[in-house]
Amino acid sequence: MRLEGRKAFITGGSRGIGRSLALEFAREGADVVVGFRRDEDAANQTVAELKALGRIAGAVQGDLMDANM
Repeated sequence: MRLEGRKAFITGGSRGIGRSLALEFAREGADVVVGFRRDEDAANQTVAELKALGRIAGAVQGDLMDANM
């Protein structure tokens, strides 16, 4: 799958399956924003890894279960 020029938002992207997906999307050429709920340090580490792959990356905190967040 080639994702060159695409953008992705991965919920739960700071760890586990979400982190793996974020890294794979980046390897395939996508710029990635990772969503995280609590662990900002883990999200920032994932973002650093994405940037090391030459991609534009960022992190956004949120909780999809909380409409006020």
